[in-house]
Amino acid sequence: IDVKGSKLTPVAFGAITTPKELTDSQRLEILFNDLSDLLEEYRPDKFGVEELYMRHINFLNFNKYPSLIS
Repeated sequence: IDVKGSKLTPVAFGAITTPKELTDSQRLEILFNDLSDLLEEYRPDKFGVEELYMRHINFLNFNKYPSLIS
């Protein structure tokens, strides 16, 4: 979301999906790679992650982006 004064404009939105046939570690690797690409491209101040994946946040090693997770 881009904020200019009181105007909010969506910059990008979507979902990262993974095939259910993959193992958990394969699916987490896809999530990590896709989310890392988005973070590099948009460099947001903050972002959200669905609660289901928050328990794996240490595995995803987002220490590279410490101020983004809230």
